[in-house]
Amino acid sequence: MHTFLYAQLAQWAQTNGPYSINVQCLLVRGINVFAGTTGGAFLTSDYGTTWIPIDSGLTNNSIQAYALFGPAVFAGTGDGVFQTTDNGSHWTTAGTALSGLRVTSLAILGKTLAAGTAADGVFISPDSGQSWTPVDSGLTTSSINALSALDTVLFAGTHVGAFISTNKGTSWAKIDSGLTNTNVNAFLSSGTNILAGTNNGIFSSSNYGGGWIWADSGLGNTAINTFALMGSTILAGTFGGVYTTTNSGISWTVADTSLKSSNVSAIAVSGSTLFAGTMGGGIYVSTDNGADWSPASRGLPYTKIRSLFVNSGLVVAGTDSQGIFTSTDNGTHWKFTASGATNFTVNCLAALGGYLLAGTHSGGLYRSSNNGASWQQTAIGLINPWILSFTVLEGLLVAGTGGQVFLSSDYGSSWSIPTTGLPGGYYSAVLSSWPTILYAGGLSIYRSTDAGSHWTWQGSGIGTPVLCLAEGYAGIYVGTRSAGVYVSADSGKSWTATGTELAFSSVGVLVDSDSLMFAVADSQHIFMSKNNGARWDSLSQGLPNYKISSLAVADTNLLAGTSGDGVWRRGMSSIVLGVKPTKQPVPTAFRLEQNYPNPFNPSTRITCSIPHTSDVSLIVYDLLGREVARLVQGTKPPGDYSVTWNATNVPSGVYYYRLVAGNFVETKKMVVMK
Repeated sequence: MHTFLYAQLAQWAQTNGPYSINVQCLLVRGINVFAGTTGGAFLTSDYGTTWIPIDSGLTNNSIQAYALFGPAVFAGTGDGVFQTTDNGSHWTTAGTALSGLRVTSLAILGKTLAAGTAADGVFISPDSGQSWTPVDSGLTTSSINALSALDTVLFAGTHVGAFISTNKGTSWAKIDSGLTNTNVNAFLSSGTNILAGTNNGIFSSSNYGGGWIWADSGLGNTAINTFALMGSTILAGTFGGVYTTTNSGISWTVADTSLKSSNVSAIAVSGSTLFAGTMGGGIYVSTDNGADWSPASRGLPYTKIRSLFVNSGLVVAGTDSQGIFTSTDNGTHWKFTASGATNFTVNCLAALGGYLLAGTHSGGLYRSSNNGASWQQTAIGLINPWILSFTVLEGLLVAGTGGQVFLSSDYGSSWSIPTTGLPGGYYSAVLSSWPTILYAGGLSIYRSTDAGSHWTWQGSGIGTPVLCLAEGYAGIYVGTRSAGVYVSADSGKSWTATGTELAFSSVGVLVDSDSLMFAVADSQHIFMSKNNGARWDSLSQGLPNYKISSLAVADTNLLAGTSGDGVWRRGMSSIVLGVKPTKQPVPTAFRLEQNYPNPFNPSTRITCSIPHTSDVSLIVYDLLGREVARLVQGTKPPGDYSVTWNATNVPSGVYYYRLVAGNFVETKKMVVMK
């Protein structure tokens, strides 16, 4: 067995995301701050320490705009406008005329409420949203990005320019003189000036848009998402963080370089506290005028991570149907890469020839030439779009898919299929080994010594499907289904089982780092070996009860991607010092331990001892004696073993697990409580 020494540095810590939602708008009302996201409405009353969902009554979870109008807070959603008078405890429809319309912006002009929509123009309401009237005369587009009011004037920002109305929207006139970029995303009124944020910088006007001048010095022509005003300081949320100006936009300075890689989509001011909402990176708070920002996202939902990859200091996270995120600081900040690959589940990631490559669940290959800022699909010849794994060998990209292994020599632009020795099938893992060796694992394992042209079967000694592959100091490692980890020191000609700690486990992730090998067992437990797999030590203490989908080593950190709690991080130095092994004697008798925890939901761990090599089975039965799960089946050497049973797919109740090893038989009871 093993004794664990834990110190503060030896614990796992959750990184700040990535989150499954994008923050689209923020609103301050007294001590309350409202966040509108792609995943619903949230509220904090403690300056962002915790956020709670406030969705009761909302029929659409995409909140794109807020406005404070009298005693009510109004929300523009993907299904019209809603209002609340009790800080979001209950929402009601603000009239039915806008139901079904995506409302992108709200503005208050005296006693009139104005709403801009994504495809249906501008509407105004003189009675707090009870009735709405379309006001589109003079608008040359029905797609509204932003609305703003100054004195008695209403401004509308669109993808074809800026418009002005001096009669509450009854008629509109285009105001583009000097506006060299016509995609207007945001407005800010400051004194007699109005600023327009565009896809390529900021413009200022002192005559209600009659003429615009460039006000972008220091910004670098970045896209502007939002504005906020704090005393005499103007803040701009951009694709590259938060910028500030104290001279009405003549010059801008970056507020804090820690947010420079973030896409800041919303800013709000509460007294001396600033809030910044981002696309996929959560919410940040500053109490020193934006000089320093701290994460403030507790309570916001995290995304499900499917894959992690590190390339020259850039951490890339592929998610379950939530797109791709990147981090340049080991997870302290995450940036959502929204362009081109937003909806696919990303199973694997790689880098080759200046490209980042993403293998998806049903969309084939996506490729980025700008560190993930934008992605383009490319899949000529890739007849199976379900990519499960990648490896790179001297300029050759190899993809394991749900139907075959594919090869590409042009960075994924076109693909071919090996024709000799490799049968069609499910290939969950591919691995390259210098100089021209490839391995492909699925129902069995195959090897090619000529860069994929010819393959031979190398599965002797492995009688179970291969889930993952890795290369370490001792050779080639394979993670298997229900049989732990095997290693080959002769390029796959023969295989040897590694330490008994994982002998009954399904190992779906293996990652090598210098002299260390990391493994994910049964999707929930992380193990480490310092001695080429002879012994595996647990590293799971402090991790949440979520499935672990991926591991990656970034700089001096081990990163773990979870199925619903974002990315977690642990220092490598603490890992190396954190485990103290003791000698593990061979058991002297058969023994079946009580499962722990018990009762449990959804998983529990069962431990047993085998004193000598035996044919072993460990089976779970229900109260009627019907087999529910076969956890172990096969010949096992002497040792102490443990296996996890995940009961997600069975109902609550009493179950029995029985160990049969040679002539030894023992049965114990356990309880699933959901």
